[in-house]
Amino acid sequence: MRALDLSIAIEEENLRLGSMIRVAVDTAPRGGDLILMRTAADAAYGTGLLNERERGALQKSFDALSVPEVPLRTYMAELRYLGLVPGWARSSFAFTSRGDGKLAEIEPRAELFVQDQLRGSPLLFYSQVLDALNRDANRLAGVRNTVFGKEISSGFMR
Repeated sequence: MRALDLSIAIEEENLRLGSMIRVAVDTAPRGGDLILMRTAADAAYGTGLLNERERGALQKSFDALSVPEVPLRTYMAELRYLGLVPGWARSSFAFTSRGDGKLAEIEPRAELFVQDQLRGSPLLFYSQVLDALNRDANRLAGVRNTVFGKEISSGFMR
C-alpha cells in the first residue's frame, strides 16, 4: 500500500512540476524542450504507461535529435514518431482496463476513465512539449495550420 501511495505522490508531483514549467516550453531552446520531453517519457515509463521496448525506441529518436545539426526532414520525421507515444499509452491503458466498457452500461462517464487517467499523467506535459516542437518544425518548413484563426501544430489535436 505504501508503494501505491508513493506512486500516486510521484505522479502528482510530476503533474505539478509540469504545470509550473509549461510556460517556459515555448521560449526554451529546442534542445531544452527535447530534454523535457525525454524526461516526461521516462516518467511515463516509470508510471507504467510505456513499456521497455517503447522506451528504447524513443531513446533512439531522442538521440537522433540531440546532435548539433539536424536536417529539417529528420527533425519532422522524428517528431512524427515521437507523436505516436500518447496513442501507445492509450492503447496499453485501454487494454489493461477493459472493465470500463462494462461499467459504462451503468455509468456512461466510465468511458472517459482512460482519457482522464492520461490527462493526469506525465503524457500531458509530454504532449504539450511535442506540440511546441511541432509548431517549431512547421514554422521552419513554412507550414501554417490554423483553425478559427488560431495557429495549431498539425491539424486537430489528438
